[in-house]
Amino acid sequence: MAEVLRPLNPPLWGTLKKIATGKRWARLEKSSSIRSMNSQRIRGTTPNLIAAARQLRQNLTPAEKMVWDALKNRQLHGWEFRTQHPIESFIVDFYCPQHRFVIELDGAVHDQQREYDAAQTEKLNHLGYRVIRFDNQEVMSDLSSVLQQIVNAIEPQPPLLKVPQNGGSRGLKPTQPK
Repeated sequence: MAEVLRPLNPPLWGTLKKIATGKRWARLEKSSSIRSMNSQRIRGTTPNLIAAARQLRQNLTPAEKMVWDALKNRQLHGWEFRTQHPIESFIVDFYCPQHRFVIELDGAVHDQQREYDAAQTEKLNHLGYRVIRFDNQEVMSDLSSVLQQIVNAIEPQPPLLKVPQNGGSRGLKPTQPK
């Protein structure tokens, strides 16, 4: 069983800062993930859920690792993504806070929990998050298509404009893509 991580008491921060020789501890002291374990946790999460998310980040599946390698460091359209992110009582695979967008990858275990996945999606939608799901096999076989679907879901294409043949700007009418 995984060890449950306990938050440090605030008085220990000064001690940690004195012991540490590099800048890493100073960043750790100010990091939102550490603060969130104390008084400002992400909506509806618990310290145990945050610890579980941390553990999952260390043990990504091969499909999750492929997607994470493509999303991390704002590589996809400059959007920030987080992996194994806690929201309410769930840990979602990937989350884009700018667009309240969740990406879930479904492996073999999800075949037995379709009702749970549907309830999770419904609850996240109710909270204002948009959710898209992919099978692990789809990710492993065609990552570029998966990434394009993510882009299309986050940033829907505007309707095409029909330009009159005479080149004028009057009479522009949106048309639906065929």
